[in-house]
Amino acid sequence: MHITNLFSTPVWIDHLNLDNKRLADKVYDIESNHKSVEVSNRGGYQSPVELEDEEFIQVIKAHTPTRKDKPIGVDDIGLFNWININRKGHYNQRHTHVDSNIFLSGVYYIKVPEDSGRIRLYDPRGALFESMTDHVYFNDGHVYNYINIEDGMVIYFPSWLEHDVEASDTNEDRISVAFNLFVDRHKIRGMNSLEYLK
Repeated sequence: MHITNLFSTPVWIDHLNLDNKRLADKVYDIESNHKSVEVSNRGGYQSPVELEDEEFIQVIKAHTPTRKDKPIGVDDIGLFNWININRKGHYNQRHTHVDSNIFLSGVYYIKVPEDSGRIRLYDPRGALFESMTDHVYFNDGHVYNYINIEDGMVIYFPSWLEHDVEASDTNEDRISVAFNLFVDRHKIRGMNSLEYLK
């Protein structure tokens, strides 16, 4: 018997060769000069300004997942980012980055001490699906998945995918840079874009 999974949710994971010590120094400089905002974070630090680092921006853009038959150049991608520093007991509540203008969302990990909190991604099919007998049987009723993160890891995911971060249980700082990527929607629709808009 053949099984076809019709509506899977892609999550792309990679490791980047960036100087995390240099990036961490920039992060702490931003923290010392800008007061934290509260968005998804509960405790910790979330920056009101971006990490302005050209190497970081170019590497994140260059590793953006694309289709071979619809290549997207680095210069076609826009990036907006913000810093998260979680300390003991701090976490990020369940949220999305949903916006029809966002191509993909993601997070890059500068420093991930042991027990500093994993990212958790939720099944987008929601509460109705959770109680269904087939889901309990075939998928053991799982409604989310954790990703074991580490220094230098980058994760790209759809902006509508709900996610949160566990509370940190260490006295060391957990440092990440979250981001949203933007691409001109007319460009990615290709040659049929005008026909699509009719």
